[in-house]
Amino acid sequence: MATRVPYAETILTQVVPGPPGDVRDFYRDLSQLSRVHPLIVRVDRLPDTDEGGVSSSNYRVTDRMPFGLFSYRITYRVQSRLTDDGNLVVDVYQFPRIHVHNEVSFADHDSGTLLTERLRLAAPWGLLTIVRRLGVGAHVTMLDNLRRRFAMVSPGAPR
Repeated sequence: MATRVPYAETILTQVVPGPPGDVRDFYRDLSQLSRVHPLIVRVDRLPDTDEGGVSSSNYRVTDRMPFGLFSYRITYRVQSRLTDDGNLVVDVYQFPRIHVHNEVSFADHDSGTLLTERLRLAAPWGLLTIVRRLGVGAHVTMLDNLRRRFAMVSPGAPR
């Protein structure tokens, strides 16, 4: 019998002052996204995979995790793919049995792009609270930083 892993779900939104295509392109490239994510310190691109006609981008990511006065590094695997409707699905796999499933949409908005993240964080009982606190907190900061980054760049300039 399989052991059920507890999970928490959260929806985050942010209006980003840029066209949906530009925001999506920036977000889906983890090397770029590391510029606005507060925990990421290194991104290594791994070979893309194709399973059943679905192409996925793969990465190995290293975060610096705060722990009181100290910090430590963790490395994990990330797989992302675009859906037919232009959304992005990102799966993060980390030891021990931590899985973050993130569905990201990029909708037209009067002020640019309405970015919506639907996060599902799964972790063993003793870790779920801290995974949720650190993960959601990092994504709130990341989305704020993404909004600021797009607001600082003039239209048509490289992001």
